[in-house]
Amino acid sequence: MSTIARVSIDPLGGDIPAESARLRALGPMVPVELPGGIPAWRHGYDSLRSLILDPRVSRDPRKHWSLWPQVAQKPAWSWIMSWVGMVNMFTNYGPDHHRLRKLVAPASPVAAPS
Repeated sequence: MSTIARVSIDPLGGDIPAESARLRALGPMVPVELPGGIPAWRHGYDSLRSLILDPRVSRDPRKHWSLWPQVAQKPAWSWIMSWVGMVNMFTNYGPDHHRLRKLVAPASPVAAPS
């Protein structure tokens, strides 16, 4: 089995469609490097769906990302705090998630003016 080298992601998003096509062509799971040298994975639809539905997988980097403790010590990684480091309804679990979800559930979309 061949190993794919980690692919650097364009931090400016110069040509997102072309970059996405290039990553898709490499396979369903591709090791990537985010801005600042953060190692990550690009997942295709099927592998991402499997991950999202797997109860063992967490949205909280504090629980399952082995590199999380290094974020505070690497200035180039500081942007990740506002991306995956947020604590909110989408990243909470169990009772906290349900409590926060109940707060927003009664809200309904506002109809656009005609």
